[in-house]
Amino acid sequence: MGVLSGAMSVSRFRVVGEVREGWREDYRDRLNELAFKEPPHDVGKEEVEGWVQVHNLLDTDFTDFNRWLYNEYALFALRVDKKRLPAKLFKATLEKKVEAWKKERDLERIPATVKTDLKEALEAEWLQRDASQRRVHRGGVERERGLARAPWDE
Repeated sequence: MGVLSGAMSVSRFRVVGEVREGWREDYRDRLNELAFKEPPHDVGKEEVEGWVQVHNLLDTDFTDFNRWLYNEYALFALRVDKKRLPAKLFKATLEKKVEAWKKERDLERIPATVKTDLKEALEAEWLQRDASQRRVHRGGVERERGLARAPWDE
């Protein structure tokens, strides 16, 4: 498994304290509770984050211990999605809409409020599309030695 061998850049943290009985179930419950959930389509540019399986950024079910717990290693990943609009293309498209609005009304200037309305409408339209950037930060816990390693990025 590549995440447990080979060269990689990670930060190591010491986890202090005793590991209590039922730690596997505690991890499973918390990972499932805080698992990545697809945002509704009307979400703006806010970041959406949650835990996913280290092997697949679409797999958010931690019920099966065999998929994320390997001997003393608990492996999981933090998925972070943020919608971003392509700035230059957005600006060019807005300029086209402004020019069309002015031409339609035979005006040389557009009122600031109208330009703002055009921009907000265009932004809302584009955010309905999937303009998300996805980052996955992989990490894990080595229970026996009390070490947490994070992140190694995809």
